[in-house]
Amino acid sequence: MKKIFLSALALTVGACGLFNRNSSDYWLNHVRNYQTYPVQYYTAEDFDTSEKMTGSEEIAVHTFKRNIVVSAQLGQRMVDSETFKVSKFSKNLIVAQQDADISNTSNEVHVTKGQNFIPVGAVEIDEKFYTLVRGDNLGTILLVDEDGYVQNVFGMFYKGDLLLSKAYASINPEGLRIAPMDSVRTEVDAPKRNFEIIYNGVHDNMIEFIYNSLDEAENKQSQKYVVPYGQQVIDIVGVKMQITGVYPDRIEYMLLD
Repeated sequence: MKKIFLSALALTVGACGLFNRNSSDYWLNHVRNYQTYPVQYYTAEDFDTSEKMTGSEEIAVHTFKRNIVVSAQLGQRMVDSETFKVSKFSKNLIVAQQDADISNTSNEVHVTKGQNFIPVGAVEIDEKFYTLVRGDNLGTILLVDEDGYVQNVFGMFYKGDLLLSKAYASINPEGLRIAPMDSVRTEVDAPKRNFEIIYNGVHDNMIEFIYNSLDEAENKQSQKYVVPYGQQVIDIVGVKMQITGVYPDRIEYMLLD
């Protein structure tokens, strides 16, 4: 039964040091200190490392202050609101917990803290399961136990099986471990304006305002609001303002809670 170790993984890196990497048959023809094991290979579905969206939210931001007197020029925006969309993404990684060197007399693999490993399969040895990861781009296979510790033996794939040397490698420092980690990324979209209120001057003893609502494509729908000259407190689509001064070229006002 196929078993995938997404809990703490351990890399035991062993030495298979007397073979010519260009001819894996060299092991079978000349090196007797080895053993082969059948491999349960993983598919993309078994261990998905693709990035996925884990959530998103929209945050409204008002670009104005309340309870203080401010002014706006004729045709200038008095009040507006913007929305940011914040999306969060994550992906499953299996990473090394420290720097380490794994070596024998003829082979060496350097592991860097934070290095990501992708499991390629699993093997059962003496009723224990090990996850197989690639130690380098030359075909070296590392074994990781169920507790996340790297084993001190090198292997390689040979005709679909794991060819494992019985010679051991050294791990410096000891206790090299790789473990699952969620890589989280946050993405913030460009802000989009939801609405704006613009001062449109005084006409026929009425104070005029233009209310613009904007959709996601920022297409504008405009509506005119008028209030009698001298009215002090106004409400435009839920935005309350106290008018403190009205002039042909500007208006002074305070946004209320």
